[in-house]
Amino acid sequence: HEKVEMEIAEMQRYLSIRHLSSHRVVAILEIVSPGNKNNQARYEAFIHKTVDAIRRRVSVLLVDVHETGRFDQDGINACIRNMVAPHATPITDKPRHSTLASYCPDPPRAVDIYLEHVAPDMPLPDMPIFLNPERYVNVPLEATYLEAWKGMPSFWRNVVLGKPVG
Repeated sequence: HEKVEMEIAEMQRYLSIRHLSSHRVVAILEIVSPGNKNNQARYEAFIHKTVDAIRRRVSVLLVDVHETGRFDQDGINACIRNMVAPHATPITDKPRHSTLASYCPDPPRAVDIYLEHVAPDMPLPDMPIFLNPERYVNVPLEATYLEAWKGMPSFWRNVVLGKPVG
């Protein structure tokens, strides 16, 4: 019997939305975790996975509520956008707050980007997740977060808040 520890990247969780008839993934909702941004290899793997999905014409709604750090100094959207469109004028967002970005591939070669930067004391806005370039669903991020927080056991709330547990 052997027990080994998995890499955080292997345990990433996201919500995928599939087309009913073909079962093809049409959209992904990804909540960025600190583990996606805490070292160069994980950050690059996360960015490449996201860009690969967009290039395969999968819409992506990305929710990053963590401050920029050592590996994403220009912001996660700038990195993704610059990889998706390498010949366009490079951008540097330099956001200091939450980044919410919805990427909608629009064939044959375009990507529509809906971007919001939200200060820590502001509620998260609803964001679109696209099923195709003409159809989307607004995701109620703030209401969903508040409902999840309300249902979280107090032990885990204390862990998240950095309070003593026990």
